[in-house]
Amino acid sequence: MVASEPRAGGRRSKGPRRSTAGKRRRATATGWSPAPAQRRLHRAIDGGPPVSLAFQDFLPARRETGWGSYIDAFLRMNQPALDALGARVEVVGSPDGPLVRVVPGTRVGAVPLRSPQTGHVTAGFIVTPRFRWAGIGRVLMETGWAAAPDFLDLPMVPGSGREVPPWVLAGPVLSRLQSLLHSMRRGYREEEAVLRRPRGRIIWPEYLARSLVRGRWERLPCRFPDLGHDPRLRRHARWVLERVRAD
Repeated sequence: MVASEPRAGGRRSKGPRRSTAGKRRRATATGWSPAPAQRRLHRAIDGGPPVSLAFQDFLPARRETGWGSYIDAFLRMNQPALDALGARVEVVGSPDGPLVRVVPGTRVGAVPLRSPQTGHVTAGFIVTPRFRWAGIGRVLMETGWAAAPDFLDLPMVPGSGREVPPWVLAGPVLSRLQSLLHSMRRGYREEEAVLRRPRGRIIWPEYLARSLVRGRWERLPCRFPDLGHDPRLRRHARWVLERVRAD
């Protein structure tokens, strides 16, 4: 609809405005990005049957199907992690091409698996105890065996605390906490405390409002610089260590 010509001394009339809500909704909808694909966690049982690894979990979308020439690169990138878990890799033939299977050993735990094409962690492999996670400690206690967890210096394993116990996933976190605590340096920070002898600056308003009116003349609220480690960072590190120890 075309707007009419303006008249002398009058107001210019306009045609009906078109609603842009639909356009905005369409523009917003087309701007959405698809949700990232969740990295798969392959599960096995200690001493159990082999687990087949689908090539789609490690190779991005491409024209060829199957592992192709990436099997050697997959073994080279993931063999050290699987060796630490006591697992063995088998390459078997099939009508659809070669298949990669992982045979679990007698060790339980979880390791990340890298893509042979990108080198990034795209999946994980976990070996659960046949007695389940809640029963492995009870079995070791009754048999008298002593077993301490071995925390590997590897990237984070895909998964959550609902699928895998936190202490199994805590290896990379503990390694980084160890490096952080070793590299911590003492620094000055401002502290406040109630002392019997003045130190730094006396907070006179607080002294008059809390100490003097109550007859506690010897209690001096002071603000002073103190040399030490960051207490908040140490509290966070202690919380993580206590959580892993409790699990």
